Amino acid sequence: MKFGGASIDPTYEYCWTTDPMTSNTSEIVVDTTDEKWEYNALTRGGGNKVSYDELASALDDTAWLATYPHQMTAASGSGSNPYMFLVLSDNTSGQNVGQDAIGMSGSRGAGFPSSMECTGLAKNGTALAQGGGLSTSPEDNLRYFELNRISATTGSLTSFTDSDYSSEESTLSISGIVSGITGLDTLKMCNFASGSGGTVTGYVGSCLKLYDGISEL
Repeated sequence: MKFGGASIDPTYEYCWTTDPMTSNTSEIVVDTTDEKWEYNALTRGGGNKVSYDELASALDDTAWLATYPHQMTAASGSGSNPYMFLVLSDNTSGQNVGQDAIGMSGSRGAGFPSSMECTGLAKNGTALAQGGGLSTSPEDNLRYFELNRISATTGSLTSFTDSDYSSEESTLSISGIVSGITGLDTLKMCNFASGSGGTVTGYVGSCLKLYDGISEL
């Protein structure tokens, strides 16, 4: 990708041709054939289910950027709304453990599959939870996301309709980012550990790219 007119390589790149993740569940797996990090009928409830990779070092506490395709393909159940969380965190534990984190949650929209609700979230030593967010309403629910930390206290989540990340659909400022959120050294996906009655299925596609020390491409 280009930054200031010059090409820049990601600090970390996940194209899912190999499986670098550690997982405690069969509901979140890497499919190296389809090159996807998948969540398959990921259940709300039943305890923490998590898949993660520990980075070589923590991301900059004031500037980083992640880009990735995401598609939610199915949702079921009439009970508690199920979620998937995709975050940069300071630990490898699941959703209901206190942590510093910045990321995204995805859940079925009221009219799923015509809508998917994606929200930006930030946590400073507390459990992951859905934040205020944006809804995407593509027919197939495929969108390309840009998650960035702009400064110690600001960040955003933006959805695009194309793989070049040039056709912006919507963007939001992520509330709750504070300077105390530090040491984000783990990429992880997890479920909502409590509640019951629903599942979500989807994937993060190829490639997820992390750029450390910059907040804009």
